[in-house]
Amino acid sequence: MKAEQLDKFLISSESTVVEAMQKIDSNARGILFVTDNKQKLTGVLTDGDIRRWLIRTGDLQAAIEKFMNTAPKKIVKKEQNRAKMLMQQYSITALPVVTAKGVVSNFKVEIPFAIPSHTKSSDALICGKIPLFV
Repeated sequence: MKAEQLDKFLISSESTVVEAMQKIDSNARGILFVTDNKQKLTGVLTDGDIRRWLIRTGDLQAAIEKFMNTAPKKIVKKEQNRAKMLMQQYSITALPVVTAKGVVSNFKVEIPFAIPSHTKSSDALICGKIPLFV
């Protein structure tokens, strides 16, 4: 993955709620990978985490380190072939890929397959997350 693409998903733990919301809005995936200054994974932050924080405190200027997930699921580069299985096992839609030193190098996402709005529900048989038209 190109560095500028990955950068849309990386954020520092000192960043504020507002900064995180702006970054999540720009990447349109609802998730950020929190890293230190060497790009090592220190946590994960989702739009749901932010929503729960705001409901509880209303504090837009708080540092995200106060409420980020500090024990995120992750996968090392050499085990990327297990990503889909882990995502299904833990019911997650994004999984950071890290090097042996814990540096975020990529991520895997599950892209839900939407049924076109003009399709009747009776015309599609849903198998997992992939619609099969009959």
